[in-house]
Amino acid sequence: MKPDWQACPKDPKRPLAQLRLQTRLLSEPARLALERLSVASGPIPEEVLDALGVLPHLDELERKGWLTYREGYRFGKEAERRLLYATLAPGQRYELHERAATALAFSGRPREEALHRLALGEEVGSILSLPLREALQGEGPKRVPLGLGRERVLLPRVQEGLLPLGKGFALALLEPGEEAFLALEPGEEALVLEAGGEAYSPQDALGLFLEVRTLKRRVCVRLEKTFLHRYLLPQGPFSLRFFGLGVAEFTLKAFSPAPGRRRPWT
Repeated sequence: MKPDWQACPKDPKRPLAQLRLQTRLLSEPARLALERLSVASGPIPEEVLDALGVLPHLDELERKGWLTYREGYRFGKEAERRLLYATLAPGQRYELHERAATALAFSGRPREEALHRLALGEEVGSILSLPLREALQGEGPKRVPLGLGRERVLLPRVQEGLLPLGKGFALALLEPGEEAFLALEPGEEALVLEAGGEAYSPQDALGLFLEVRTLKRRVCVRLEKTFLHRYLLPQGPFSLRFFGLGVAEFTLKAFSPAPGRRRPWT
C-alpha cells in the first residue's frame, strides 16, 4: 500500500476529471478556496486558512467531506489535495506559498513556514532551530575516535508511534506534525548507541529526522536512504524522537566504548 503522498498517479488526467466533477457540487467561492488551500498539507494553521481566504468556507468544505478536523483542519484525502495542487498555474502557486509563508512567519511557526519556503525555492536554514539546521546541512556536534566494545542490552521503557519488528522497529510518519518516541532504561555507564536502517521521505518535505536526547543535550540527524549513525552517550537516561515526514525501518544496538577509529556523535 502506497503512502498518501504517493497516492496521486503519474498521469492524473482521469482522476483529475473526476475530481473536477465532484468539486462542481461546491459553491464557486468554496471551490476556489479549496484550490487555493491545496498548497497546504497536513494540519493547516488558522493563520494559513485566513491568509488564503478559506475561513468563510470551512463549514461547507467540511460538510461536503473535502476537509476534516483532526488537530486542525486538513484535507480528507491527500491524493485529492495533490491533484488540486497540480491544477494551479506556477504563478498562482508561488503567490499562494508566499502568502502562507508570510502568515506563518508573523505567527512564529518556522517549521511550517520552511515547507512553503522550500516550495518557493528559498533557503530555509536561517529560520530553523540550530539542531534542525545542522541536520539539514549534514553538520552537528564534534566527533571523537572510538571503537565498539562488548555489545550491551537495550531495554525499551516507553514507546509511542513505533511498530516492533523481529530485530528492530518500523515507523510511518505520513502527515506533518506526527512524531514517534522511544525512551530506554537509563545506562549505568557510558555507551555507544548505533541506529541503522533505511528511510524514505517525499521530495517536497524537509525530511525524516531522529533526535537523540540525554539529560544535557540533543543531537539531530536526517534519516536518508541507507543510514548508520552512532552516538556516544553518557551514563543516565536517554530517548529517541522521530519527526518530520517519511517511513523507516531500523535497528538499535549498544556497545561499550573502546579504543578505535569510528567517530560517533558526542
